[in-house]
Amino acid sequence: MNYAAVRYRAIEKISSPILTAMARMNMARAAAVFIGAHMRTEQSAEGAHPVNIVYLPKPGHTEDIMACFKGRERYGILTLDRKLVKAVFAAFLPKTMDDNNYKTADAQANAAKLRLRAFWVRVLKYLQPSLNFHALFTGNFSYASEQELAAACTELGVPFIALHKECMKTPGLRPFYVDVYKTRKIPFQGTAICNYNEMETGIQAEAGVFDPDRIKIVGMPRLSRVHWRREDLVRSGNKADAPTILFFSFNSKAGLPVLGRKIPGSYETLQAGLEKLNVERASDACHHALVNLARENPGIKVIIKTKGDQKARRFMTRLFGENPDFPSNLHLAEGGDLLDMLSQATVAASFNSTTLFEAIALDKPVVVPWFYEITDPALKPYILDMDDAVLYAHSEEEFCSMLKDLALKPHEGGRELSQTSQRLLEKWCGNPDGKTGDRVRQVLDSLLSKSD
Repeated sequence: MNYAAVRYRAIEKISSPILTAMARMNMARAAAVFIGAHMRTEQSAEGAHPVNIVYLPKPGHTEDIMACFKGRERYGILTLDRKLVKAVFAAFLPKTMDDNNYKTADAQANAAKLRLRAFWVRVLKYLQPSLNFHALFTGNFSYASEQELAAACTELGVPFIALHKECMKTPGLRPFYVDVYKTRKIPFQGTAICNYNEMETGIQAEAGVFDPDRIKIVGMPRLSRVHWRREDLVRSGNKADAPTILFFSFNSKAGLPVLGRKIPGSYETLQAGLEKLNVERASDACHHALVNLARENPGIKVIIKTKGDQKARRFMTRLFGENPDFPSNLHLAEGGDLLDMLSQATVAASFNSTTLFEAIALDKPVVVPWFYEITDPALKPYILDMDDAVLYAHSEEEFCSMLKDLALKPHEGGRELSQTSQRLLEKWCGNPDGKTGDRVRQVLDSLLSKSD
C-alpha cells in the first residue's frame, strides 16, 4: 500500500472539508488542534539551543529544506500540508483569488483577507506553544493561500521565510514578471525572502514586492546534495548499472511566459505576441523520439521523468493515449528521488529545465534539443543559456544518436567541474560550492536572534 498516496487523498477528501467548516464557524482552537494532529515530525531537534522549523511541502521546496536542515541535529523539522492551509483559505476567499490574482481593489475581498489573517493569528496562538516551532518556510513569496498566514506570523513575531524556488528567469521573462509581480501580487507579508540568484532578486526589487534589504541571495539548496553526491561518486567509483537515458519531460510552454490561474483551462490568455510563443513541435518530437529510441535499443534503459501532476498526466495522455504500448525498457517516473535517478543515468536531456543544472553539477553529459521552434530568434531571450556545458542536437536524428552514443559510452563522472559549469551554476543556481544550506541557516539564526 502506498501510504503517502492514501494520506494525500484522505487530507484532500476528508480532512480539508472538515477544516474549512471549522474556519467558517470561526473555531480557531479546534482548527489548531486539528492542524496539529495532521503535522508530522520528520526530525527532532537536539542540543542546548534547539530550533524547530515548519515547512509547507512542495516538490523542489521539500528537497531544498532537507538539504538545509536534514541531519543538522540542532534543527527539528515539522511538515504542515499545504492542502490544510488551502482549506482554511477556502473558508474566506474564492479559489479564483489565486497566485496571479491576489491583488485587488475590491473592498469585500480585502475585508475577507483581514478576517482570514485574524483567524490565523488565533490559530497560531494555540498551535505555536503546543508544537514549540520557531519559524515557517514556504517555497514562493506569493502563494495566495499563504499570504495571510505569513502576515499572521509576522504579527506574532514568528519568522515566515520564503525560500523562493521559482528563480530561473531569463532576460525575456524579466519584464513579464516585473509586470505580473507589480499588478497581480501584493508585497510579501513575511519576514525574509531567500533567492537562488541575482536575476530573481532584481525582478523582485524592481517590482517592489519586498524590502530589498530583507531579500537574500543564498543559492539553490538542493544543488548541495548533488555536489556531495558527485564527491561520493569520485570516492566510490560508482557507475551506472546499465546504459540509462534520463529525459526530463517538457511541454510546449517550457520557460515561456504563462499565467497560471484557477480558472477553466488553467491559464489566462496573454497578449498575442506572447501567447503564440511555444515549442510544441519540438516537445512532441522529443518525447516520441525517446519512445522510438527505447524500442530500437532494448539494451538501453530510457526514463521519462514528469512532474507527476494533473497537467503533466494530461500532456502525456495527449501524446500517447490512455494506455500506451511502451517497450519494457522505457519507464515513466512521476515520483522518486531525482538525485538517485541522476546518479544512475549515463546521460540526461531536456529543454529549459532547472534539472539540467543538477545534471551538470553531477558531471553528467547533457543533451539539449535545438531544432524546430527552439531555433526561432523570437525565443532566444527566453532560453536558458547553458553555453558549452551541454551538447546541442540540431535534429531529431542527431538528438537520438547523441543520446544513444553517450548512453553506451563510458563516462568517468564525478570529476572536478569545468570553469564553464561552475560559472553557470553560480549564475543560475547561486551554488557552485555546496554551501547554500550554511547561508540559509545563517539567515534563520539571524532572524531568531533579533526576535529574542
